[in-house]
Amino acid sequence: MVENGKLVWQKIYETELTKKQLTQNIKNSGNFKNLESNESGIIAEITNLTLDYKGYGSSEMSTPMYIARNSLNSIVQIEFKENKYRVTIKNIKLTRNYGGALSSQGEMTDLEVFALKKRNT
Repeated sequence: MVENGKLVWQKIYETELTKKQLTQNIKNSGNFKNLESNESGIIAEITNLTLDYKGYGSSEMSTPMYIARNSLNSIVQIEFKENKYRVTIKNIKLTRNYGGALSSQGEMTDLEVFALKKRNT
């Protein structure tokens, strides 16, 4: 979805795990930094996450360059409710894994540059 011209990814998952078990799994995954827990859930950062296009049956040549040649950085909020949790990912940025003629390694770009048309639709 688009909120104030920015992409927001959100999904609800069902689970039989407790809030404590989910929190421990999130901490143990190694995918999150600067975790802050509160009564309703967790807020954390995702930094330099490699996007697994191969795991979805794609090759580098069939995957858009902005996915295949970048890693993901964002803010993630995980809200817990009984038997489910909602994941919201905001402030999604892509970081170049390789340098080239058009950009430098480590350069960050908002996902909206690639994913939204004019007037952020």
